Amino acid sequence: MTTDAADDETPIDWEATAQEAIGRLLRRDRGEADEEVRAIARELTSGETPSAEDLHRARKALRQLQITLEEEVAPTVDGVEPYERAADHIPYSELDEVGAVAAGEVDHGE
Repeated sequence: MTTDAADDETPIDWEATAQEAIGRLLRRDRGEADEEVRAIARELTSGETPSAEDLHRARKALRQLQITLEEEVAPTVDGVEPYERAADHIPYSELDEVGAVAAGEVDHGE
């Protein structure tokens, strides 16, 4: 008589698996944000001025870290609501880069 291998397996703890995956995402995003901010700090302390691209990369990394925190971690914490609009801030210049909005065509309500 043969036994089915699936019968011998321990059930998967999906909650623990999800928490591990979220933890890995958070560590990855934190590492990328840390790397970009450290690069700017090194430039500043060596007397250099960071470039617009340096600042763009740091902002993007920080924004991704906040998105992961608010969308993946906050919903799992009792008594905490995620920021509703954590991912909604997109600078006009980035929208322009993808052709969504031409910088000169933005109505600022003036």
